[in-house]
Amino acid sequence: MSSELPIAVRGLAHTVATSPAGADWTRRIVAHLATLREEMRRHVRETEGPGGSYARLLRDAPRLAPGVQALVDDHRAILAALDEAPASAPVDVDRLRAWASDLVDDVSSHRQRGANLVYEAYLTDLGEP
Repeated sequence: MSSELPIAVRGLAHTVATSPAGADWTRRIVAHLATLREEMRRHVRETEGPGGSYARLLRDAPRLAPGVQALVDDHRAILAALDEAPASAPVDVDRLRAWASDLVDDVSSHRQRGANLVYEAYLTDLGEP
């Protein structure tokens, strides 16, 4: 899986948490969104498809198909949101900040659900010490 996705999310989260002082803040948000879009697309390529991690997960734990489908649905929703992101200033800063904060929450929740599925597939099947 893409190790850069968490870094991209943290970068956006950090900028969202700072004071939105002027055009520089907006430019940083837009740059972080572009990076997150790129990393999310990489994540989708690595997880979906015949050789992706979701295919391996389904091979090893087919009972988790609904959870995997929910992750795929997350991908579509997150990518759609990123495709609607502003590409440049000027924008309504308060609206952008709230939207970007929601996006950080969505991606973070998606990553947690993915980790939970991996745990359920492998650690619970192997038994816990």
